[in-house]
Amino acid sequence: MPSNLKTLVVLASDPLSERQKYEIARTLASGKNVIIAAQEFKYNYSPVRGTDIMIMPGKNDPALNDLLGHYGLGIGDKILMDEQNQIVSMQTQRQVGFLSLPVNIDVKSPVQIKIVPENMNSSYAFTSNLGPMVYLWGSPLKVDNNRLNELGLKSTTLFTTSPKSWEIEYTGSTPLGADNSKPSSYAGKLPLAVMVNGEFPDPYANQPAPKWQDEPDSVPSSMQVSSIVKAPGKLLLVGASEIFSDQFIPGGDYQGQRPPHEDLMLKAVEGLTLSEDLLQISSKSVQVRFLKETSPLAKVLWRLFTILLAPAIIIALGVTRMLMRQKRRQIYRAMLEQSGGGY
Repeated sequence: MPSNLKTLVVLASDPLSERQKYEIARTLASGKNVIIAAQEFKYNYSPVRGTDIMIMPGKNDPALNDLLGHYGLGIGDKILMDEQNQIVSMQTQRQVGFLSLPVNIDVKSPVQIKIVPENMNSSYAFTSNLGPMVYLWGSPLKVDNNRLNELGLKSTTLFTTSPKSWEIEYTGSTPLGADNSKPSSYAGKLPLAVMVNGEFPDPYANQPAPKWQDEPDSVPSSMQVSSIVKAPGKLLLVGASEIFSDQFIPGGDYQGQRPPHEDLMLKAVEGLTLSEDLLQISSKSVQVRFLKETSPLAKVLWRLFTILLAPAIIIALGVTRMLMRQKRRQIYRAMLEQSGGGY
């Protein structure tokens, strides 16, 4: 890595080689900053009939857990789901007569997790004033606090799932459906992004650098061991890389604002490379405020309220007027009887 490197960004969409993990470990151990975004699964969306979509999970092992385990961290190997999820739009072709027309289909699935501001760490500069963010196909993180304490590393959770999240086993050949996507119980809030700082251990200490994956076998491996000066570094680990590809998420949904996942990455790079104090200043600028999502029960109650309110008011006014007229009639009759009159 260049000697003047300050921040290394790793979007692990494919398995990392041993040399790549070597460079990441040495960068951290030498006191530099590293951002890693990686996930265990990707999904294939296929139209089956009408507007139905078959969602097939596929393993996408970034081969990072052996390295992250040295720091007390890891990426979960189960499929993550959440009741708090986002509808995404995908385009497919539909045959109409002799024509094949593009059709947009809205897809709702618990693997399209939505992170709302109340599940974000508002006191941290990277996640301060972020809007709702889609955590597309992401994985939960494993955080071993005992191991972190042994190493003298400090971790801060930046955002989590909702309390109604759960995990299921990956079977390899079964599409996601109503039968295998129901939770037997909720796992509670699971960490999705953590910030770790301190002096990281070097798992490759006193070892020669592995060969790059594109080097031919005829090139002999170097047996030279390079030394580094250890210093405190910072690691931002996010359990999703697909959110930065923007595959399903249309930019129009953000009303001219920068999408939250882009804002998160830019803030992280800026804060780690320059200073988090600058982010604290910029985070005080005017931001778009989002209303909290309304639960299905609340929607039904509000709908009933708006539908029944006007008739209820009219009925109440009619009953009140009827009672008032009856009372006036009774008072009039009583006055006639007292004066000796009558009808």
